[in-house]
Amino acid sequence: MDRMCELALDIYDTVVDQSKLPGALQRFAEAIDARGCIVFEMPDRALGQHLTVSAHSEGYEPAVINNYISRFAQQEACRPSAVRSVLVV
Repeated sequence: MDRMCELALDIYDTVVDQSKLPGALQRFAEAIDARGCIVFEMPDRALGQHLTVSAHSEGYEPAVINNYISRFAQQEACRPSAVRSVLVV
């Protein structure tokens, strides 16, 4: 089985066991020579919910993620609809 198929299966496995998501994201980032992956959750702002990070690969400091969320959330505040989740690589 090639590496991308293995990665796809790793990601499918995270549906059953979300504790596997950080490792799957790390392997995905390495496979495409990216610095990392972050899964953002952007819930419905009409309900007063805010942008969060549900998972990320290794190497991200919480302070850096929180700073990014603050900056990104301010930019998204003017958009009328929200995306449920976004994978940033």
